[in-house]
Amino acid sequence: MVYFKVLLNDKRTKSDSIYPVVVRVTYNRNNTTFSTGIRVKSNLWDAASLSVKPSHPNAQAYNKTISDFYGRIQNLAYQLINESSFSFEDLKQRLQSDSPIQITNKAITFKTFAESLVTDLMAINKTGNAIVYSTAINRFTAFVANSRLRFMDIDYNLLEGFKRHLIKEGMKQNTVSNYFRTLRAIYNKAIKAKIVDRSRYPFLDITNMTTEIGNDKLALSDVLENWFSKNAQNGSYHIQGTTKLKMIFDDVKIPVRDQNGNIYTSNRFALELYRFLKSQGLNPAKQIKGNAIYITLN
Repeated sequence: MVYFKVLLNDKRTKSDSIYPVVVRVTYNRNNTTFSTGIRVKSNLWDAASLSVKPSHPNAQAYNKTISDFYGRIQNLAYQLINESSFSFEDLKQRLQSDSPIQITNKAITFKTFAESLVTDLMAINKTGNAIVYSTAINRFTAFVANSRLRFMDIDYNLLEGFKRHLIKEGMKQNTVSNYFRTLRAIYNKAIKAKIVDRSRYPFLDITNMTTEIGNDKLALSDVLENWFSKNAQNGSYHIQGTTKLKMIFDDVKIPVRDQNGNIYTSNRFALELYRFLKSQGLNPAKQIKGNAIYITLN
């Protein structure tokens, strides 16, 4: 006899408490599991009813996927039994040749999946992170204005348009960086959940401090430091810190006069940096507030 059971495969403890839902098939006292393609937090799995709890925002869709997969496993297993050729390997091959269950999973929209992450964060009392996620999600979905947006629809052009939109609204660079950090985290989780293929990852094309610039193919952070060492008065500058998305020069000595003896202002210094970055094939925007210069790469 062949026996089937849906369960949450939580044998190995995970830091995020998110586990795959599988169908366990038992035959002649041996068993193996087949993934349904669904992953949920342990506190949102009902072990009694063997289903995703109604409190999960995608409960209905997830449970239908699980039920459909369970039915397919049963049907294929009984086919093999009737053919007197049942084995776990044959069942696996028969399943792979059948229509893949991932079609349902990949139909999940960005908004639906992202909001489920917020629900998960709230469930484990990470309210601060949940608010950060929710704010970025709302900003992005409002910009896109498409509730059916899928992860595979997110590309470089869409992200660049979103960035320009935020900057045009007067958003500070730190806030823009935070939004993109959150979007990147959501996309990475979608890849792990098999909702989108890693080959579609759109953030590799976004300019950051590790992007190779110019003929020498130096990292942007190195290119900037070289420029400041040549253009600051006597090479006098200090770097407060560098991350992947920003570089902070908190103390830069600007020349008092240029080579012609004309007064050299902070605006002139910013303009020279702006022109240099343009010459490197980048698309910068500059803003001056008091003694602070902000250069944003669009």
